[in-house]
Amino acid sequence: MRAEVLTDEQKRYGKLSYLNFCMYNGFSVALIAESTLILYSLKFGVPDYIVGIMASFVFLGIPFLILGKKFVINFGTSGTVSKAWFFRNLCGILTIFAPIVSYYTSLEYGIAVIIIGAFGFYSFRGVGMIAFLPLVGEITDKDDLGDFNGRAFFRYNMGYFLSILALVVLFHYYDSLFTFQIVIAVGGIFGIIASFHVKKVPETSMPRKSASVSIRDSLIFVFKYPALRKLIYGQTIYFIGLALILPYSMLALKESYHLSDFKAFEFVLAQFLGAMLISHISKKLIKVIGSRNLLVLLFLFQVIIGGLWLLSPLRFNWIYCGFIFLFLGMVQFGGYLALSHYFLAITPPESRIGSTMIISAVSSILAGLCGAVIGGGLLRLLERLNFHSLDKFHYYFSVIIIITVIGYLAVLKLERINLLHSVIKTYKLVVKK
Repeated sequence: MRAEVLTDEQKRYGKLSYLNFCMYNGFSVALIAESTLILYSLKFGVPDYIVGIMASFVFLGIPFLILGKKFVINFGTSGTVSKAWFFRNLCGILTIFAPIVSYYTSLEYGIAVIIIGAFGFYSFRGVGMIAFLPLVGEITDKDDLGDFNGRAFFRYNMGYFLSILALVVLFHYYDSLFTFQIVIAVGGIFGIIASFHVKKVPETSMPRKSASVSIRDSLIFVFKYPALRKLIYGQTIYFIGLALILPYSMLALKESYHLSDFKAFEFVLAQFLGAMLISHISKKLIKVIGSRNLLVLLFLFQVIIGGLWLLSPLRFNWIYCGFIFLFLGMVQFGGYLALSHYFLAITPPESRIGSTMIISAVSSILAGLCGAVIGGGLLRLLERLNFHSLDKFHYYFSVIIIITVIGYLAVLKLERINLLHSVIKTYKLVVKK
């Protein structure tokens, strides 16, 4: 199955297997990670600031891709993702035992089980992440890269969307801790099925050769190559913004307006409507304004989201909060898509493993630390100062918006693009669409 050059038939088979993986992975992540894990933790009784710190695991787990480098050498890219996703979902399933541990010991030990399970879930994700971009590069050509990336993101988003839709209905009738446990267990099973699909994706020996490059050589290559050096700066700033905004937006919604889990999942739906929208139009956007310009426009949306939370009304308004989560979906998935497309376009195939490792490790460590230390620390400080509910998050986002504005201005200076020209071209494309 493995050869120096994949045939067209192998590439077609690989694309189909990868798209199936994306769909099942979308089911799994929706039922375990991010908003579901946050709401489960809050239902169980985990304090807000600890939930915020836990949310930073999505970035702090990525440096484990250094371990993934060893996996690629031994098992190839598809084998690495498959093994990482299998153990990732076992860790996700571990979190459902927190109430049992708490019942026989204490709440603190139950919280520890959730923290350990969540950290394992995101750490094994980090192990597998190093193989994703090289794996996609194996089964695509430059001509169809943008189209295939858009299809893969759409499959993932569709799986996520359908799962959240099911959760909205489920929690409307059965809103309990036990329901969360069942949901997470089902999500783990879907994730394990996804690991079997990705194992079928064929590849050449190029990824293994790329993974054999030393970390030192990869580091030198990234910082000597101007395009990659700019990418690592831009991706770091972008990830920091995500770490400080994404998880804390769900916390702000849930804790400020005291919504039921059923209502909270409605906004996860809004978030993924935004994700599906950006995945649908991203291919044309990248062709019209380029992946770098798209990324800078999405930086602007980070600032807008912070501003909307800062000005959020005292009384709950569904439409107002709906727009926030619509923008969140566009920022999260549009950013990942633009970054991955730009990376594959500028990086030689033989350097993809090492470059992915360095760029992802640096940007994710810094983003995770900022999310945990700045985000969690700021929330804890505001609680000690006796700020609660919406007031606490107004003050939180007043600080975060300053950070995102500074980051946005830094990226504008770094890229030196005509922002107004890109906005006009994007507006014309969306209106035409």
